[in-house]
Amino acid sequence: MSIKYIRGLYYCVSIVLLMPTGMCSWYFNYKPSTVNVTSADIQEQSPLVTLLLVPAGDARNQGRSLEHQFESSSAHAYARSLKTAIEKINPVVRVLVSHKPGEIVQPFQVPTMANTLAVDLVITINCYRELGPKPALYLYQFSYGAEFISKLSECAWNSIDNAYLFAKATTGLWAAAFVNACKSDDYTSIFTVHGPYKLPFKPLIGIKVPALGLEMSILQDDDWTTLINPIVAACEQLFNPIIKQRSQMEVV
Repeated sequence: MSIKYIRGLYYCVSIVLLMPTGMCSWYFNYKPSTVNVTSADIQEQSPLVTLLLVPAGDARNQGRSLEHQFESSSAHAYARSLKTAIEKINPVVRVLVSHKPGEIVQPFQVPTMANTLAVDLVITINCYRELGPKPALYLYQFSYGAEFISKLSECAWNSIDNAYLFAKATTGLWAAAFVNACKSDDYTSIFTVHGPYKLPFKPLIGIKVPALGLEMSILQDDDWTTLINPIVAACEQLFNPIIKQRSQMEVV
């Protein structure tokens, strides 16, 4: 046994013997603290419904001109406010925004997010300026208008043009329910509702899950604030049956 090894062992034993009793006891009896997980924490970690909001425009394309800014600015502001309002009312709903202001949206970025992140509903947000007496709300769902001949193939790859067929039935039901909720007597004096219209609406192409296109007319840049509560109520009407069903499944 070398002298260096013996000297090193001597130093280690001396340090342990000279260590204060309390510190030595803490060192050898240390146990990591446990985190108390409540049912509320579990609900926050496991959302029952996921909504993806897709505001129009990006760093390269700012969209149409509004009163003092471009379409992308108002669409992003609306998406952030809508996210906050929905999550405040129902914490088990997770709301995602497809991109940040100033970010460049890559081709097929939105369909990839929608089809891979277990999203339950996609809502695209567009706005334009119109000098009308009150705002107008248009709702779209993707379609080429030839569903009777457009079918999914079980033996071949399906193109992005046929992606909407995966959730065609659910999208149609939700679009009708969405419009009916927005046509409530509480909102008829605030804005007018049009649709749902079946169109090859470009922002919805390639999305396999239920997807709706929302386009609103505004006079001033902040007129979108009047359309927060109606959309929150419409989303709540769509999500409540899903939340109830999935909550029962988790209990079982």
